[in-house]
Amino acid sequence: MTQIGDTLSLKLQYLQHRQDKFLYRRRIPLDIKKLFDGKAIYYKQLPCKVNASREEIVKAWAEINDSFETLVNTTRNNFD
Repeated sequence: MTQIGDTLSLKLQYLQHRQDKFLYRRRIPLDIKKLFDGKAIYYKQLPCKVNASREEIVKAWAEINDSFETLVNTTRNNFD
């Protein structure tokens, strides 16, 4: 089990702690923002508890980060 302070010391970019959950929060690039109904921020809750192990948190973060990167790259390549 990980303490919240320990988890935040992981310094994972785009990771935010909100009460009882972790959020992946990232700005949508301006060049594709219009394809996301003008939304400026992409949010996704990590599928793990705040007291999860570091490994679980890093794994969940990596999966969401990879999904976001794929989404951005696919959007740019298909809608230029």
